[in-house]
Amino acid sequence: MIHRLSLRTAYILFNHQLIDLDDIDFAAYYFENGILKVIGCILTVIIAVITGSFPGLMIFYVFYSMLRRYSGGFHCRTQLRCLLLSVITLFAIVAVKTAVLD
Repeated sequence: MIHRLSLRTAYILFNHQLIDLDDIDFAAYYFENGILKVIGCILTVIIAVITGSFPGLMIFYVFYSMLRRYSGGFHCRTQLRCLLLSVITLFAIVAVKTAVLD
């Protein structure tokens, strides 16, 4: 679904002569990445609000994002799996924090 939306957006840009035909896949890839990043941020905020750990989880998310970006590490086969694994990690962090500190 996200891939199709990204591809449609790229074709709209092509139809308005804003990108070349050769750049459609490139643009769709970046749209897809952007959409998934926005969804990830929204899910993080929702998790933080629901669990009542907004400040701590936001600080964790900033450092976790930087660590993932520069350290390499585990790579999922799809970006959606990466997003789901990130959400599971956030829930795990909240659960550990609650078990240890509360």
